Amino acid sequence: MSYRPSPPQAPQAPGGRSSPMPPVPQVSAQNIGQPGSTSASSSSPNLSASPSGDKGPDYVYFERKPTQFTESTLGKAMAAKMKLELFYKEGVEGVVGRKERYVNYLDPRRELTG
Repeated sequence: MSYRPSPPQAPQAPGGRSSPMPPVPQVSAQNIGQPGSTSASSSSPNLSASPSGDKGPDYVYFERKPTQFTESTLGKAMAAKMKLELFYKEGVEGVVGRKERYVNYLDPRRELTG
């Protein structure tokens, strides 16, 4: 008779149901920092916490270095920025236009004086 290990069991959810998701990894206490702490983790070297200023001790300042990106990447980023700005500008203009039309619908005299 040969030994066969049992197949791994799915994590049990409350109520005895099994979860299809893998188990959540536990975070060790040394990886958790307090808000406003100046110790930077190795995964985010471009972040720095600065206790000075009126933003509060846990406000994070990002160090921007656009020179580290290629011209192609900068061009794509600028295109995405322009598309987002246009999208939100048109959205705001649409809301303003609808509000004006709604107000004029409620009070038609306003359209003649405005």
